[in-house]
Amino acid sequence: MADPKDSNQTKDQKGPPEESLDGETADLISLDQLESMILSADPLFAEDLEKVRSLPVDKTIDLDIMDLEPTPASSKNKSWNDRLYFYRVRFRAFYRDLGPNLKLVAKEGIAKSINFVKDTVAAFKVLRWQLKLLALTLGLASVLTVVFVFRSFTHGVLPEEGALLMTSLEEWAEQTYKYDADAEMDSFYDSPRAIQNIMSLSKMIVNIRPSAGSGPNPMAAMEFFLEGMSPEAIVEVKDRESEIRDLFQRTMEEMTFDELAIAEGKQLLTERLRQALNANLTKGKVRRVFIKEAVIKP
Repeated sequence: MADPKDSNQTKDQKGPPEESLDGETADLISLDQLESMILSADPLFAEDLEKVRSLPVDKTIDLDIMDLEPTPASSKNKSWNDRLYFYRVRFRAFYRDLGPNLKLVAKEGIAKSINFVKDTVAAFKVLRWQLKLLALTLGLASVLTVVFVFRSFTHGVLPEEGALLMTSLEEWAEQTYKYDADAEMDSFYDSPRAIQNIMSLSKMIVNIRPSAGSGPNPMAAMEFFLEGMSPEAIVEVKDRESEIRDLFQRTMEEMTFDELAIAEGKQLLTERLRQALNANLTKGKVRRVFIKEAVIKP
């Protein structure tokens, strides 16, 4: 007797009904129809396909183990025509997709920018008024900084016309005068119309350094006139007369008998006294130092 299970297995092994196969087949198209549709939609692809078909077939290549990317050795063996054709195909694909890709990138960028502005405005609205004022101040400062930098590199900040520093007051003066530098001039300090700021110091007696023409203890007694450049200098000398006398005495002690015995030495002494005095004054300068009386004892 036949087992009922075997009969059931035999029924299960039978294929699906013929009606179902016909329904699925009705939804499919053949490869030839698919190829004709692709060729009609893209003529360039049809040309490329014809060139690929015209290439010689290498039966030694195993398509199951061949890498999709060419190896360095295989790329070296390719001819220049094959390489040019490969890059031309890549360039055509890039050029064909360039417009849609740029359009897509532009849309995404605009959408991101709009979202960023919306998020920034929303975050700004929830801030306190102090923070809003600070944000507006920083934004304005940033804009002004960018404008300043741009202006600096393009047109410059300071005007190029005219000098930066004033070298003469002639253009601002109401009237100008010209004079001949070679002509005789009237000295400002020696002019009789100018006030003579002169004072005298009482006689000073000091020991000076001995020299070959003197004894062991030479002495000098001198009285001086001072000419100041301004009344303030003379007033300061009078107020500090004791200090000035001591300064003169210390300077005279550095001179030797042979130096003070001649006119050049006395002139050197007056110059040293003038320099030492101007180094200590605070309200003016002394123009000249005169020797009113001088007695030198060897």
